Amino acid sequence: ATTVQAVQTARPVSGARTLYVRPGDHGTERINLTCQMTSLGPETLNIVGTARQTVHLRESCSGFSPAVVNEYWVDARGGTVWKSRQWAGPDLGHVATRLLKP
Repeated sequence: ATTVQAVQTARPVSGARTLYVRPGDHGTERINLTCQMTSLGPETLNIVGTARQTVHLRESCSGFSPAVVNEYWVDARGGTVWKSRQWAGPDLGHVATRLLKP
């Protein structure tokens, strides 16, 4: 919920997060995190030849070792994540995404 609020408003929102990951082929593991989000300020992304004005948000989370860091480049008007780098669990590490068009 906190990440959704941050994306919708293009402002940092901190709080608790719960991740569910699959360790191997069986079951799921619940990981509870406490996250602090900060704004790194405005950043222009060039996506398929189009400049996108974004706000770069960084989320630093404790509750797992090593610490979890996620990053989001959110449309300055809020609502669209043009680029992200998110932790997907201890087996996968980070996953990067980029939206090419809305």
